[in-house]
Amino acid sequence: MDIILRALKNEISAILALAPADNLHWCGSHTDLFEAAALVCTSFPLYTSAGQLYRVGPLIHELCLRLHLDEPHNPRAYLYKAKHRKNVRQVPFQQRYAQCLQQMPRPLFAMIRVGEGKEPPFSSSSPQPAAGMHVADAPDALDATRREG
Repeated sequence: MDIILRALKNEISAILALAPADNLHWCGSHTDLFEAAALVCTSFPLYTSAGQLYRVGPLIHELCLRLHLDEPHNPRAYLYKAKHRKNVRQVPFQQRYAQCLQQMPRPLFAMIRVGEGKEPPFSSSSPQPAAGMHVADAPDALDATRREG
């Protein structure tokens, strides 16, 4: 397990080295990201650029800043939810991370996207872009739909 936690620490450290201006967005579960941060904080010393030891709250703040997530008011509630998953048949994050690590070198980076983020900003009443169409092309598709109707 130590190898898995070291790989997780390296990924979290790499994310912390990114700049918010890189326009990267987390597309996975907030709970998983926060659980990863807590695992790293409780397993290894991780230091800020000023040489201070990261605590879970400030580490989550930095991750949210770099990955354009809305920071929750109470991140520990997510950690509580992760620890006490009820009515959900899901393997704990550390085991899922270990399984992913066997298939790819950086599983957390697989959940990071460049650009708009997780979901395109469409309402349920507006048409979705066609398969293969980029979200940036969607306004043209909307204009064409209005002209046809």
